[in-house]
Amino acid sequence: MPRRTPGPASLAEQIAAIPVRNHAVRVAEDAGGASAVVTVPLVYGSVLRPVAAALKLRREKSFRLDALGYRLFQRVDGATTVAGLADWLKDGHQLSFHEARVLVMRYLQMLMLRGLVVLAKPLPPV
Repeated sequence: MPRRTPGPASLAEQIAAIPVRNHAVRVAEDAGGASAVVTVPLVYGSVLRPVAAALKLRREKSFRLDALGYRLFQRVDGATTVAGLADWLKDGHQLSFHEARVLVMRYLQMLMLRGLVVLAKPLPPV
């Protein structure tokens, strides 16, 4: 009998997830510290690595984070859940929890696509 792949995470699993920063990311704050440029190294697979070296493809990619995005990125500490980030955003910007959750999840999705963060499942209680 073939093994089934798990479906998408439930809403409860999504908001209990813990965003974790990529430790290889370098952050350069702009003057005043309101926004930043984050740089992530590009990793090529074993097949593409020699081609990338021969063609001198870039080894890193940079992204500019606006003030709110940078403050949210700073709060990604490997311990705060998605729900905690949504609560922080809700309290600071007069949003409902659901509005804040949607904004946080969408922003985290963008950061994940760029290789800046990953979502981890919380560890079960011991």
